[in-house]
Amino acid sequence: MYTTSKFGQLARCSTTSHLAQQRRSRPSTATTCNVRCSSQPQGGRNIQAARAGRTDDFPNESLEFNPEDGIFPKRQPGQYPSVAVRKSLRQRFVSAVGLEGVLGRDSVEAVQANPVKAMVAADAEAAEYDPLRDGPLRYCGYANECGEAFAAWIPGWGVPLSYAVAITYVLVDTFDKYNRARKQARVELDSIDLDPSVDEDRLVGLLAADNALDTVVWQMLASVIIPGYTIHTVVALAHSALVGLEATDQLQAAFVSAAPGLHTTAAAVAELFDKSLPTMIGLGAIPFIVHPIDEGVHAILNASMRPAMKKFLCGAGGGSAAGLAACAECIAQEDDEECTIED
Repeated sequence: MYTTSKFGQLARCSTTSHLAQQRRSRPSTATTCNVRCSSQPQGGRNIQAARAGRTDDFPNESLEFNPEDGIFPKRQPGQYPSVAVRKSLRQRFVSAVGLEGVLGRDSVEAVQANPVKAMVAADAEAAEYDPLRDGPLRYCGYANECGEAFAAWIPGWGVPLSYAVAITYVLVDTFDKYNRARKQARVELDSIDLDPSVDEDRLVGLLAADNALDTVVWQMLASVIIPGYTIHTVVALAHSALVGLEATDQLQAAFVSAAPGLHTTAAAVAELFDKSLPTMIGLGAIPFIVHPIDEGVHAILNASMRPAMKKFLCGAGGGSAAGLAACAECIAQEDDEECTIED
């Protein structure tokens, strides 16, 4: 999921209220526009937070319920950083398939009136199917949680094996996102005239490496470590609570009564009860912990690793000079007209 569009952000000059009258094509050179990043809020709807600490362009979790996800919700690691470059946004809007239908309007003016909505809608239309995150393979990421829930039923090596499956899924997803980002970055950067100071091969490598790093850190925390520990704790607490209940006369009598019908002993019924209930509680907890954990991990990364990655990528990495959309948070001085970035 993306919190902002891969198409980047539009610039609106403060000297006019009509973006279409002021927007001009810009050569992709560092000398045309003197860019300085602002650390102070500029007020109004255009800039809603301090540029140095804003996180609205980082991935976040959508908490909307989707019945098509089934029992286990789709996790939403997102893609960070975006490999898109700022270019002729109006052209890309107009050429986006079905954009007017998505917006419910049939004119370019509608796009200009609400560019963020337009970009998000266009991204949703153009989203590529990801078999690792959208298909059945995504359930491999739940292997360790299921392993923890069924710990009482499987051999001693069963839980470690479930973690091996989940970690393998994470590594495959990381490798896939590295390759995707590398290919997409190459296509994006080849589509514009890069500033001579930009090392394209280095920037492509940085974008791919950053996507891989973001994926593996997020997935290990949100898909393996935190949920695995959480389900392990839930099952352990349920088992501990049953110890006292099983000693009560009422429950012992229930075991004795149920034994003949199950053709077994009261002790076997008690063992079945002791294994089954914690397992069901553990499995039942999985759908409820996914989104809170995912959003918590996003919040941690959005306040720590991702801003550091962005600072390096847009600075020493050459992202700003290359015109990366992810590096568009700045105040531009062009032709003596002050422009601010439209959110």
